[in-house]
This record gives sequence, C-alpha cells and structure tokens, in this order.
Amino acid sequence: MRHVPLFVSLLAFLAACGDDSGPDQAAAMEAPAAGPNVPWPPYVILGRRADPEDITWTLDPKGSAVTPERFEEAVRTALASWQQTGCVRFRQVEDAQEADVVFSWHGENHRECAFLSWDGGVAHSAARGDRAFVHFRTNVDWDGAPPDGCSLDVAALHEIGHVLGLGHSPRRDALMYGGYDRSHDRLQEPDLQALHTLYGGGGDGPNDLHVVTFDTEGRPTAASAPLRGVAPSFVQVATAETDSQPGAEVLLWRRDRHIGPLFGFRFLPGLQVEKSIGPVPGITRPDRATLLGHDHNARPWMVHVNNASRWVAVGFDEKGLPTDRFAGSRLELDHGLVDQDGDGLIDSPGPHRTVLPDGREVWARADVDGDGKADVLAASAAPDPQDPRDFQWLFTRGHPEPSIGGAIFRACAVAVADLDGDGRIEGVATGWDGK
Repeated sequence: MRHVPLFVSLLAFLAACGDDSGPDQAAAMEAPAAGPNVPWPPYVILGRRADPEDITWTLDPKGSAVTPERFEEAVRTALASWQQTGCVRFRQVEDAQEADVVFSWHGENHRECAFLSWDGGVAHSAARGDRAFVHFRTNVDWDGAPPDGCSLDVAALHEIGHVLGLGHSPRRDALMYGGYDRSHDRLQEPDLQALHTLYGGGGDGPNDLHVVTFDTEGRPTAASAPLRGVAPSFVQVATAETDSQPGAEVLLWRRDRHIGPLFGFRFLPGLQVEKSIGPVPGITRPDRATLLGHDHNARPWMVHVNNASRWVAVGFDEKGLPTDRFAGSRLELDHGLVDQDGDGLIDSPGPHRTVLPDGREVWARADVDGDGKADVLAASAAPDPQDPRDFQWLFTRGHPEPSIGGAIFRACAVAVADLDGDGRIEGVATGWDGK
C-alpha cells in the first residue's frame, strides 16, 4: 500500500526574477486563448502534504539580506495568500525542530542543497526527510528596482506553492509558472485548480474530471475532489495500470496536435491524488486514434491506429512513463479490438469501439457488482464526441452475457479501473452532472 508523503523529497525549483522571464513581461501575463491554443496541462502536482490543515513554520533570519521585520512580513503575507483559499492552514512555531517548513537564507553554494545541479536561482524549495525548507539567496538585490532587483514577496509566494506540492505550470499567467517575474504576484486560476485538486474545494467547471465510485446498480457517486480544469474538449481520457504500484493511473492526452503531451494522475488509498504524471511531450498524434491495450502478458501499451487499421504502440517503464516500442506477437486493444496474428493490422477494421446489437458502444468491461463476472459499460451514440450521452452498466445477473441494465447516467466520456488498489472499480467522467 502506498504511503502518504509529507512532502516531495529532494526537489528544487528555479525562481526567476526581474526580467529573467523575457523582454515582453506584459505578454507573459496575458490570459491564454480559449480552445486548443491554451497551454495544457494547466498545472503539475508533485505531491501532497499529509495534514494541510496544520502546517507549522518558523523563520531563521541568520544572514538575512533584508531586515528581520521585512523577512517576516514577506513570509507572513505569502502564507496568508495561500491560507485564504481555505485549503490549507499555517501555524508559526519557535523551534525549527518542530516546524514542517523553515524559511532561511543561504549563499550561492551551500552543503544543504549540494544535490542541485544548478545554483538554485534566487530562491528554492526542497525537503530533508519529512521537513521542508525554503532558501532565499543572500547575494540578491531584494526589493530593488528592475532589472536587477527581485521581489521577496513574489519569491516567497511561489516557493510556498512548491511546499504545498505544486510544480511549475506551463501557463504563463500562473503564479507557479517556472519563469516568474514581479508581475506574478497573486494566485491565478491554474494555481487554484491545482490546490483544489490536491486538497478539495473550489467550484465545478466544465473542464473538470470527476472521480466516482459505482454502486451495485452501476450508479456513480462522487468519491473525491474533482481533477480541476484538466479535461477540456481537446483532451482524451483513459485508465491503465502503467507502473509497479497497486492501482491504475488516469491518463490524458491532446487529440488536436502532433507530438502532443501525455499527462495523468496517480492516486492514494481513499482516491486522493498522490501526484501527477508528466507532462511527457511527443506522445500523441491527431491523425491516428489513440487507445490503450495490452499484450499476452497483460502489459499495458499506448496504441496509435491509423485509418488503414495499422498500429504502432509504446509501452511504459516501472515508473509509468512511456518507454520502448511494442515487441510482441499479439495485441488486444481496449473495447475488444485485437491483432491476433501480430501482423501490425487490426483484424476487424471498423469502429474503434465494439457496437452492441442495440447500437450502443462498449466503453468498458469490468466487474462492477462484485459477482466475479465482467460487466459492460454501454453508451448511446452522440453527434459529437464531446456531447453528453446516456451511460449504463449491463450486468450478467445469472445470464451468460451482460444484458441486465443498471442505472442510467449522463456524461460526455467515462473511463474505469481500480484507481487506488483497493480491489473495487472506480471511474473518471467528463461532463457528468452529478446525478
């Protein structure tokens, strides 16, 4: 069983300042365009804190490049900004040995962060065991005028985001953007989406991915905080057990770009997000249907099928990241499609989903009611792939084939698997109305 990490081990993050993000600072803060031109994914999650409601902190002003009062003001203001989200709460302590986070000062090179392969930027965050620290450089012109001066407030705000488990966002408007400057002085939508995905809260949005469990009638119920903002219309969703840990991962990829990235999530027991996967660039192609499949050893593969039913596939390493090309004789794709003879062609060209006699498509096969037999998740056709459709689990209930219909629910897309390794089937759904 996977444990809950208190923090991300030995990770450090570059903190740019002044004009380091580029000459066009105004453009860096423009909201991204809607639709497929928006940078995706909106955020990266590196880990979660075990107790976000009681994060203790302290200051070590030794060697400070600013007055102790200015140092404390910057840290307190930054902590308050994150606490105002309602997701986390901080408590100051005097003893550094009792603190979850210590804010302090260091020169350009220091033994505690010798693992860094670079100079650590103007500030950086990392962890030693179960305690995190944030270091600010002493040889920096803090609060001076650009281009040489750096903002202590912005650096503190950004680094606390890392302490909470957020990585760098590809969105240039995000506080957690890797090349931040003085204009990145407040939490933006991608930062809040990441925080709410980790710790709950926030309002539902059209691009949320809902995590659900199913009762014995196949009725979905919300099981944890939604994965906020990760599933716009140009994204495809699937599930697969890609690594050596128990439980499947949720995988997402763009359907609208060549060499699109692969992104995903891993879960802890209780269906809390452990961390995100990727983004790994150069994985997907819009001119091919991308599906998940497995070989005769049940090893998962990401399969790309062209209009002539020829396929290529990429496997996953022990960390769940795409790795080597397929090298086997038999491949079975999700939804029942198969290359039985291993000639690189799907044996029965046609729709990439099996169609039932009543015209509905098979979206998944899994034992939802716990009788040891695979049930079928069927869905009605929709004029557009992003339109809502009716989903229904079909159960055997003593019959040779799944045919007894369960509860009907509406969603745009559904993927199912045992996400947290507890032996029960869960799912993720886009466009689900909660009913």
